[in-house]
Amino acid sequence: MTFRSNSYLIKGDSQAECERVIQHWPDTVDYWYPSSRSLTTIDCVALLEINGHDEFGLLQITRSKIHKIDPEYLDKISKWLSPHRPHRYIAVVPNKDICDEFRLDKADPDTVVPLYVAYVDDRFFEQLMNE
Repeated sequence: MTFRSNSYLIKGDSQAECERVIQHWPDTVDYWYPSSRSLTTIDCVALLEINGHDEFGLLQITRSKIHKIDPEYLDKISKWLSPHRPHRYIAVVPNKDICDEFRLDKADPDTVVPLYVAYVDDRFFEQLMNE
């Protein structure tokens, strides 16, 4: 999975403003982060390259091994993004150990959005500093 942030948008001081950004996604933006922590279930939306195809990642960053999501809210967002391109929810954890132990509080939530967990490569920050 490759993350790009060539063009980003930081906008949204409320839940309603954040939802408007998602509903009317600008074609020129590949990473969006709300101005405030006002969204349910996700922290940001990023355009990701996965297996050679572009997809939206509905990202939530967590350190928890046991995590809760709001499947109804994910389905709501899914209806807004579907016309644009495929998308998935990804819980992003800090390392492989947490990723291996990661579980959702409700083991199999009822949602149309594919659910994934990913971890930051242990060498990510080291590589970033050397660029």
